[in-house]
This record gives sequence, structure tokens and C-alpha cells, in this order.
Amino acid sequence: MDDTVKGEQPDTSSLLKDFVVGRTSVSTRTNIINGSISKETTWSIKLMTRTAGDYTIPAFSIAGVSSAPIALKVAERSKDAQQNNDIFIKASLANDSLFVQEAGVYTVKLYLAKELLDGNLSTPTMPDAQLSQIGKQTENYELIDGKRYLVITREYLVQPQKSGSYTIQAPAFQGRIRQDYRQLDVSALGEDVNIEIKPIPNDYQGAWLPSELVSLDEQWQPEDDTVEVGTPITRTLTLTALGITKEQLPDIELPEIKGIRSYPDEKENNHLVRDGRVISQQTASYALLPQMPGTYTLPEVSVPWYNTKINRISYATLPARTITVTSSSNDVVNPLPAAPTSALPITEDPSSLNQQPILVNNTPVWLIIVSVIGYLLW
Repeated sequence: MDDTVKGEQPDTSSLLKDFVVGRTSVSTRTNIINGSISKETTWSIKLMTRTAGDYTIPAFSIAGVSSAPIALKVAERSKDAQQNNDIFIKASLANDSLFVQEAGVYTVKLYLAKELLDGNLSTPTMPDAQLSQIGKQTENYELIDGKRYLVITREYLVQPQKSGSYTIQAPAFQGRIRQDYRQLDVSALGEDVNIEIKPIPNDYQGAWLPSELVSLDEQWQPEDDTVEVGTPITRTLTLTALGITKEQLPDIELPEIKGIRSYPDEKENNHLVRDGRVISQQTASYALLPQMPGTYTLPEVSVPWYNTKINRISYATLPARTITVTSSSNDVVNPLPAAPTSALPITEDPSSLNQQPILVNNTPVWLIIVSVIGYLLW
């Protein structure tokens, strides 16, 4: 437009409906023709469309001046152009269908055959879902049809919250590359991915835990089924699940056993991505301290989950376990007092008497006191 525009910018929000809006640059120029001075301000906005078709660039108004709408026809990209492209994006989803709250992995790869100066790769979007990047992006090189590409890979965690048919909108790239000693502006769009989100079954009850596989394991230290009173036992439970995040793992609660005190340690939850699958794991340790001798049965531990492979409820279980608690070997056994004997004649030969051995407790008193105090404080 003519004249100088101070501090005003065109509102490009109306373009977001049909276009991917890239960088906006502005330039001004002063013209002198036959002694007449005019000033011109130009805005350059880079636009991309995700699909072919007919589009309209709407009119813009600024400083009381309006532009005219522009009709635009976008054609399909030719296969030759795709094969010879120096920059392109590939997007993929490990599963084309998920259950509500089931975790999926969406992978984006940006291919660059030219030297990258700078650029920006946008974040993919999906309605009614949470998308978050997993870790940091990775970089490596691939050889495609004899051409060497720098490949930048990002992985995203997809967690749908509602059922239905959805589309993951692929990211867009805007940047600059170096080519023949020149700097060129470049752009690329990935292809959108369709995904079907299945609802929670109506007959399912309990905490919703959709997964391909859930396992529950345990370790005992010591491993023996027989221990003494006061001997601490460490029981470690490990819950592993595919296709859910660490925040979705349920807490495993152990019932109280009369005669055995339980001291839980802080639980540790983690997850990682491997081969396009989210693997989550919870580790929980319990210190068990037997208080009295006897036989104790620790009941079965069971975690319900929904098997997305066979579409029905399954259970991850640990069988019941019986342990025997014996008296402590450090317990002091006081000898019974000797029974009174009848008086013997003085004339009896002392050597003929049945001499009884005298039981002597050689355990130091201080050791007994320390043992008792330590047991009570435990």
C-alpha cells in the first residue's frame, strides 16, 4: 500500500482456517517520480495448504485501505516433485486405532538434503487429545536414492480423551537452507494421519487400564519361606504395562497381616518408548517384620486390566504365599529349678551319688539387654 504505516500490521488470523501461515516479512520503499514523493509498504506472507482444491485469500484492511480477495487453485503435488524434493516430512502412528486414554506414539521425521541454517518445526495437533513430546529430538543420516539426508526425528505421546474418528494434523516446517552460496526460504508439510478412538466398554467396571500386556512380578529377600521372629523381609513388587503412561499405573495396596508389621517404601513410576510402544513400570517395596512365631498366609495380589488384543478384562496376579515364623535363636531359655532331693545318710560314699551337671548361662548380661532393646525399638 502507498504511504507510511506506523505500527500497524494486517490481521492474518482469517488465514488460519484454510492455510498454514508461515513467516511474515515487511519492507518499505520511497519512490520519487517527477519530483513527487510516494512511500510504499509491502507485507509478504508465506502460505501453504494441506490439500489440493479451490481457496480464497480474504481481503485485508489496514489504515482505512482494503485489498481485494484473491481466488486460488491448488493442484496435487506431482510424484516427480516429491521424489526430487530436498526437504520433506514423514509422519506415522504405531496404531491406527486406540481406546480412550490408551497411549500411542506418533513419530515425525524431517528430511533435509541441504545445509540447514535455521528453521522451526511446529507441533502436531489433535482435538480431544493430549500430545506431548517424548524426550529430545534425535538426528541421524539416511541415504535415499543416492541422496544423503539429515533426518530429525521427534516422538510424541498421544492420549485420546474421547471416542470417535479423529485426524492428527501433521506439523509444518519453515526454515532457511544454503544452496549455491545463497540463502533460500523453504517449507514442508507432513501428511495428516487418521485415527479411530474406541470407547470404554459399557460392561467394564473398576479402574480403566487399557493395555496390550500387563505383568506383575515379585522378589523376596531373603527368599526362604521360614524366618525367625524379628528378621526383616523385603518384598518388592514390579508392575509392568504396555500402552499406558506411568501416571495411569494403579497403586498396589497390600492387606495388613496380624502378627506381621508392614513398612512401605516410596513407589517409583517410570516409562519409556521402545519400538513405537510406551512401556510403563511401577516398583514398590515393603519391609515386613514378623512379630510372633506362627504360620502366615499372604493373600493373592490381583490387578484388573482391559486386554486390548482380545477385547476383554484380564488379571495380573501373584499367588498367595505361606511363610513360617520361628522363635528367635537369640531368645534366652532359663533352666528349670532342680527338684528337691531327699536327705542321704552321712555314711553313704559320695562317689556313689548321681551328680547332675549344673546349667550355667554364659550369655553376657549386656548382650541380652541390647538384644531386647533392639527388638522393642524395631
